[in-house]
Amino acid sequence: MIYLASALIGYIVGCFQTSYLLGKFLKQTDIRKHGTSNAGASNAAIVFGWKYGLVIALVDIGKTILAVTIIGLVFPGDHLLKYIAGLSCILGHIFPFYMQFRGGKGFASYAGLVLSMNWRLGIAFIFICIIITVVTNYVSVAALISTGAYPLYNIYIKENPIIILLLIMMYFVILYKHRENISRLKKGKEKGLRDLLRRKKPIQP
Repeated sequence: MIYLASALIGYIVGCFQTSYLLGKFLKQTDIRKHGTSNAGASNAAIVFGWKYGLVIALVDIGKTILAVTIIGLVFPGDHLLKYIAGLSCILGHIFPFYMQFRGGKGFASYAGLVLSMNWRLGIAFIFICIIITVVTNYVSVAALISTGAYPLYNIYIKENPIIILLLIMMYFVILYKHRENISRLKKGKEKGLRDLLRRKKPIQP
């Protein structure tokens, strides 16, 4: 029951879909009908402007930290429960029930998971993601590389096999959510960081 409770709490926190709610209440629009059709921070930056994208990314990072913190306080000392809550929070972000399970891609929330489990590693994780984004020009590339590397790191440190399995499963979920990005990358049609920075005005809903 405590594993189920941890998963449920994490999922509910994750369902606070920042970009979608901001679009609905502040812009009176569904962000999924604009830009890349994704309810996430990167598309919010394209549709509403980089400031909105940054705020949404920070909130999405913070909600995973919140979910893990809640479980840490309610069920102290169980490392696996924290991971279950954090990963369930990411699933809530990706598959929110009230949005017909069409949410974001989970990258910012994943960064929040890494931060909540090890803040030093989390800072390094975010820094490396920024470097990869700047070098490659694509947030999607940074997302796929970094979320793929974290399970490998946990294999290296000989983490609980169940946690490693859950992280690998989450990687495939994120990989699936990025399938359109991968397709656009192959065709050379993916919007890059420099495209966003050159944009004088955000797309207006």
